[in-house]
Amino acid sequence: MPASYLTEPEWTAAFAQFGLQETLAYANVTSSHFSLAKLYGGAKVDGHAFYYVDDTDELIRSDVVKWVERRRADACIARHQAEEAAARLAQGSIF
Repeated sequence: MPASYLTEPEWTAAFAQFGLQETLAYANVTSSHFSLAKLYGGAKVDGHAFYYVDDTDELIRSDVVKWVERRRADACIARHQAEEAAARLAQGSIF
């Protein structure tokens, strides 16, 4: 089982974005008082919606999940564009 849904660099960026004082996630949900979140796919805690990640058994704030997924998509697009540019350069095109 992976340690977390977010990678270490993503956690660092998330704390920089959302602040260190905010609770962004809860680990080991199944063995805590948040265990019902597994059944319902999430929970609302202190006014924040949390999404349950089954693979890692953690609750992560929904806005953090959305933010991280957007960053991952942007990185994927940038990688794809760089690969296309490199392929065009290798073919001798100037498009």
